[in-house]
Amino acid sequence: VGGAKVMVEEGALDAPKVDAVFGLHVFPGPVGALVWRPGPMMAASDRYEIKLKGKQTHGAQPWSGIDMASLTADIVTAFNQIAARQVNVAKSPTVLTVGTIHGGLRYNIIPEDLEMAGTLRTFDPDMRKDVIARAEKAVASIAERYGAKAEFKWGVPNPVTDNNRELSAQMKPTLARAAQGQIRDDIDYITGAEDFSYYQLKVPGMFYHLGIGNPPGVNHSPFFTVDEAAMEVGVRAQALTALDFLNAK
Repeated sequence: VGGAKVMVEEGALDAPKVDAVFGLHVFPGPVGALVWRPGPMMAASDRYEIKLKGKQTHGAQPWSGIDMASLTADIVTAFNQIAARQVNVAKSPTVLTVGTIHGGLRYNIIPEDLEMAGTLRTFDPDMRKDVIARAEKAVASIAERYGAKAEFKWGVPNPVTDNNRELSAQMKPTLARAAQGQIRDDIDYITGAEDFSYYQLKVPGMFYHLGIGNPPGVNHSPFFTVDEAAMEVGVRAQALTALDFLNAK
Protein backbone atom coordinates (compact mmCIF):
# COMPACT_ATOMS: atom_id res chain seq x y z
CA VAL A 1 0.00 0.00 0.00
CA GLY A 2 1.45 3.32 -0.98
CA GLY A 3 1.83 5.87 -3.73
CA ALA A 4 -0.65 8.38 -5.07
CA LYS A 5 -3.79 6.58 -3.89
CA VAL A 6 -2.74 6.77 -0.24
CA MET A 7 -1.52 10.36 -0.64
CA VAL A 8 -4.92 11.42 -1.99
CA GLU A 9 -6.73 9.56 0.79
CA GLU A 10 -4.56 11.29 3.38
CA GLY A 11 -5.29 14.77 2.01
CA ALA A 12 -2.23 15.59 -0.09
CA LEU A 13 -4.42 17.53 -2.54
CA ASP A 14 -6.40 19.34 0.15
CA ALA A 15 -3.97 21.14 2.45
CA PRO A 16 -3.11 23.32 0.70
CA LYS A 17 -5.77 22.91 -1.98
CA VAL A 18 -4.27 21.80 -5.30
CA ASP A 19 -5.70 23.34 -8.50
CA ALA A 20 -3.67 21.30 -11.02
CA VAL A 21 -0.98 18.67 -11.04
CA PHE A 22 1.86 17.95 -13.48
CA GLY A 23 4.07 14.89 -13.71
CA LEU A 24 6.74 13.45 -15.95
CA HIS A 25 8.38 10.08 -16.56
CA VAL A 26 11.50 9.31 -18.55
CA PHE A 27 11.37 7.16 -21.68
CA PRO A 28 13.79 5.97 -24.40
CA GLY A 29 13.74 8.60 -27.11
CA PRO A 30 15.32 11.82 -28.35
CA VAL A 31 17.24 13.49 -25.53
CA GLY A 32 15.21 16.30 -24.01
CA ALA A 33 12.05 15.68 -26.05
CA LEU A 34 8.71 16.03 -24.26
CA VAL A 35 5.86 13.88 -25.54
CA TRP A 36 2.27 13.21 -24.47
CA ARG A 37 -1.29 12.94 -25.73
CA PRO A 38 -4.40 14.77 -24.48
CA GLY A 39 -7.06 12.54 -22.98
CA PRO A 40 -6.30 8.88 -22.18
CA MET A 41 -2.55 8.34 -22.47
CA MET A 42 -1.57 5.39 -20.26
CA ALA A 43 -3.61 2.31 -19.48
CA ALA A 44 -5.49 1.30 -16.40
CA SER A 45 -3.69 -1.62 -14.78
CA ASP A 46 -4.97 -4.49 -12.67
CA ARG A 47 -2.68 -6.95 -10.91
CA TYR A 48 -3.91 -10.48 -10.39
CA GLU A 49 -2.77 -13.59 -8.55
CA ILE A 50 -3.97 -17.13 -9.20
CA LYS A 51 -3.40 -19.94 -6.70
CA LEU A 52 -3.87 -23.46 -8.09
CA LYS A 53 -4.12 -26.62 -6.03
CA GLY A 54 -3.96 -30.05 -7.60
CA LYS A 55 -2.61 -33.44 -6.63
CA GLN A 56 1.10 -34.18 -6.40
CA THR A 57 2.47 -37.17 -8.26
CA HIS A 58 5.70 -38.55 -9.66
CA GLY A 59 6.75 -37.13 -13.01
CA ALA A 60 6.81 -40.69 -14.37
CA GLN A 61 3.11 -41.14 -13.57
CA PRO A 62 1.23 -37.94 -14.39
CA TRP A 63 -2.04 -39.86 -14.62
CA SER A 64 -1.84 -40.51 -10.88
CA GLY A 65 -2.18 -36.82 -10.04
CA ILE A 66 -2.99 -33.51 -11.72
CA ASP A 67 -0.55 -32.20 -14.31
CA MET A 68 -0.10 -28.65 -13.08
CA ALA A 69 2.25 -27.65 -15.91
CA SER A 70 -0.36 -28.56 -18.52
CA LEU A 71 -3.07 -26.80 -16.52
CA THR A 72 -0.98 -23.65 -16.38
CA ALA A 73 -0.17 -23.84 -20.08
CA ASP A 74 -3.88 -24.00 -20.86
CA ILE A 75 -4.51 -20.90 -18.73
CA VAL A 76 -1.75 -18.97 -20.52
CA THR A 77 -3.18 -20.01 -23.88
CA ALA A 78 -6.69 -19.04 -22.81
CA PHE A 79 -5.51 -15.62 -21.66
CA ASN A 80 -3.73 -15.01 -24.97
CA GLN A 81 -6.92 -15.94 -26.82
CA ILE A 82 -9.00 -13.51 -24.75
CA ALA A 83 -6.97 -10.48 -25.81
CA ALA A 84 -6.33 -11.70 -29.34
CA ARG A 85 -9.65 -13.29 -30.30
CA GLN A 86 -12.47 -12.48 -27.88
CA VAL A 87 -12.39 -8.70 -27.38
CA ASN A 88 -12.12 -5.92 -29.94
CA VAL A 89 -8.60 -4.58 -29.39
CA ALA A 90 -9.09 -2.34 -32.43
CA LYS A 91 -11.63 -0.39 -30.38
CA SER A 92 -9.35 0.00 -27.37
CA PRO A 93 -5.90 -1.46 -26.55
CA THR A 94 -6.17 -4.42 -24.19
CA VAL A 95 -3.31 -6.56 -22.86
CA LEU A 96 -3.59 -9.55 -20.52
CA THR A 97 -0.17 -10.82 -19.44
CA VAL A 98 1.12 -13.68 -17.31
CA GLY A 99 4.25 -12.40 -15.59
CA THR A 100 5.23 -15.13 -13.11
CA ILE A 101 4.66 -18.85 -12.67
CA HIS A 102 5.96 -20.49 -9.50
CA GLY A 103 5.62 -24.09 -8.46
CA GLY A 104 7.45 -27.31 -7.84
CA LEU A 105 10.52 -28.35 -5.89
CA ARG A 106 12.10 -31.05 -8.03
CA TYR A 107 12.39 -31.85 -11.71
CA ASN A 108 10.75 -35.28 -11.45
CA ILE A 109 7.78 -34.37 -9.24
CA ILE A 110 4.54 -32.78 -10.41
CA PRO A 111 3.67 -30.32 -7.61
CA GLU A 112 0.45 -29.98 -5.69
CA ASP A 113 0.50 -26.17 -5.62
CA LEU A 114 1.29 -23.60 -8.27
CA GLU A 115 0.92 -19.82 -8.39
CA MET A 116 0.61 -17.40 -11.29
CA ALA A 117 0.57 -13.61 -11.40
CA GLY A 118 0.31 -10.93 -14.04
CA THR A 119 -1.42 -7.77 -15.19
CA LEU A 120 -4.35 -6.58 -17.23
CA ARG A 121 -4.01 -3.29 -19.13
CA THR A 122 -7.11 -1.55 -20.51
CA PHE A 123 -8.44 1.86 -21.54
CA ASP A 124 -12.17 1.15 -21.71
CA PRO A 125 -14.03 0.47 -18.40
CA ASP A 126 -16.57 -1.87 -20.01
CA MET A 127 -13.85 -3.87 -21.77
CA ARG A 128 -11.98 -4.09 -18.47
CA LYS A 129 -15.01 -5.65 -16.75
CA ASP A 130 -15.53 -7.98 -19.70
CA VAL A 131 -11.92 -9.22 -19.72
CA ILE A 132 -11.90 -9.71 -15.94
CA ALA A 133 -15.05 -11.84 -16.20
CA ARG A 134 -13.64 -13.84 -19.12
CA ALA A 135 -10.34 -14.46 -17.32
CA GLU A 136 -12.05 -15.64 -14.15
CA LYS A 137 -14.38 -17.91 -16.13
CA ALA A 138 -11.46 -19.39 -18.10
CA VAL A 139 -9.45 -20.19 -14.96
CA ALA A 140 -12.42 -21.74 -13.17
CA SER A 141 -13.36 -23.82 -16.22
CA ILE A 142 -9.84 -25.08 -16.89
CA ALA A 143 -9.18 -25.91 -13.23
CA GLU A 144 -12.46 -27.84 -13.04
CA ARG A 145 -11.60 -29.77 -16.19
CA TYR A 146 -8.33 -30.90 -14.64
CA GLY A 147 -9.90 -31.63 -11.27
CA ALA A 148 -7.95 -28.84 -9.56
CA LYS A 149 -9.03 -25.88 -7.44
CA ALA A 150 -8.34 -22.26 -8.34
CA GLU A 151 -8.38 -19.03 -6.33
CA PHE A 152 -8.34 -15.82 -8.39
CA LYS A 153 -7.54 -12.50 -6.67
CA TRP A 154 -7.29 -9.00 -8.14
CA GLY A 155 -5.18 -6.28 -6.57
CA VAL A 156 -5.84 -2.54 -6.21
CA PRO A 157 -6.14 -1.09 -9.75
CA ASN A 158 -4.52 1.99 -11.22
CA PRO A 159 -7.02 4.04 -13.28
CA VAL A 160 -6.32 5.32 -16.80
CA THR A 161 -3.83 8.18 -16.89
CA ASP A 162 -6.15 10.71 -18.52
CA ASN A 163 -4.63 14.07 -19.41
CA ASN A 164 -7.05 16.95 -18.97
CA ARG A 165 -7.56 18.28 -22.49
CA GLU A 166 -7.91 21.96 -21.60
CA LEU A 167 -4.86 21.86 -19.34
CA SER A 168 -2.85 20.02 -22.02
CA ALA A 169 -3.70 22.68 -24.60
CA GLN A 170 -2.89 25.46 -22.15
CA MET A 171 0.52 24.00 -21.29
CA LYS A 172 1.61 23.04 -24.81
CA PRO A 173 3.41 26.38 -25.44
CA THR A 174 5.05 26.11 -22.03
CA LEU A 175 6.42 22.64 -22.74
CA ALA A 176 7.56 23.75 -26.18
CA ARG A 177 9.53 26.52 -24.51
CA ALA A 178 11.01 24.12 -21.98
CA ALA A 179 12.10 21.63 -24.66
CA GLN A 180 13.09 24.26 -27.22
CA GLY A 181 10.39 23.08 -29.59
CA GLN A 182 11.18 19.39 -29.30
CA ILE A 183 7.66 18.23 -28.42
CA ARG A 184 4.97 15.89 -29.71
CA ASP A 185 1.41 15.74 -28.42
CA ASP A 186 0.01 12.93 -30.58
CA ILE A 187 1.86 9.84 -29.38
CA ASP A 188 0.27 6.38 -29.45
CA TYR A 189 -1.51 4.95 -26.43
CA ILE A 190 0.91 3.58 -23.85
CA THR A 191 -0.11 0.29 -22.23
CA GLY A 192 2.12 1.00 -19.26
CA ALA A 193 0.36 2.47 -16.24
CA GLU A 194 0.83 5.22 -13.66
CA ASP A 195 -0.66 5.83 -10.22
CA PHE A 196 -0.43 9.54 -11.11
CA SER A 197 -3.92 8.80 -12.45
CA TYR A 198 -5.28 8.96 -8.88
CA TYR A 199 -4.42 12.67 -8.77
CA GLN A 200 -6.22 13.19 -12.08
CA LEU A 201 -9.41 11.76 -10.62
CA LYS A 202 -9.48 14.68 -8.16
CA VAL A 203 -7.94 17.65 -9.99
CA PRO A 204 -7.00 18.54 -13.58
CA GLY A 205 -3.70 16.84 -14.34
CA MET A 206 -1.18 16.43 -17.13
CA PHE A 207 1.44 13.70 -17.43
CA TYR A 208 4.16 13.66 -20.09
CA HIS A 209 7.32 11.77 -20.96
CA LEU A 210 10.89 13.03 -21.15
CA GLY A 211 13.27 11.50 -23.67
CA ILE A 212 16.59 10.36 -22.16
CA GLY A 213 18.27 8.86 -25.23
CA ASN A 214 18.28 5.27 -26.43
CA PRO A 215 20.12 3.24 -23.80
CA PRO A 216 20.71 -0.49 -24.32
CA GLY A 217 18.17 -1.23 -21.59
CA VAL A 218 14.72 0.33 -21.44
CA ASN A 219 12.88 1.41 -18.29
CA HIS A 220 12.76 -1.20 -15.50
CA SER A 221 15.92 -2.83 -16.83
CA PRO A 222 19.22 -3.53 -15.06
CA PHE A 223 20.91 -1.92 -18.07
CA PHE A 224 18.97 1.34 -17.76
CA THR A 225 21.02 4.49 -18.29
CA VAL A 226 20.11 8.12 -18.86
CA ASP A 227 21.67 10.94 -20.86
CA GLU A 228 21.93 13.55 -18.13
CA ALA A 229 21.48 16.38 -20.63
CA ALA A 230 17.76 15.54 -20.47
CA MET A 231 17.57 16.33 -16.77
CA GLU A 232 17.81 20.10 -17.36
CA VAL A 233 14.81 19.93 -19.69
CA GLY A 234 12.80 17.94 -17.16
CA VAL A 235 13.47 20.38 -14.33
CA ARG A 236 12.72 23.35 -16.60
CA ALA A 237 9.46 21.77 -17.78
CA GLN A 238 8.19 21.11 -14.26
CA ALA A 239 9.15 24.57 -13.07
CA LEU A 240 7.65 26.38 -16.05
CA THR A 241 4.36 24.48 -16.03
CA ALA A 242 3.87 25.43 -12.38
CA LEU A 243 4.83 29.08 -12.92
CA ASP A 244 2.82 29.58 -16.10
CA PHE A 245 -0.24 27.91 -14.62
CA LEU A 246 -0.09 30.04 -11.47
CA ASN A 247 0.52 33.24 -13.43
CA ALA A 248 -2.50 32.52 -15.63
CA LYS A 249 -4.87 32.25 -12.64
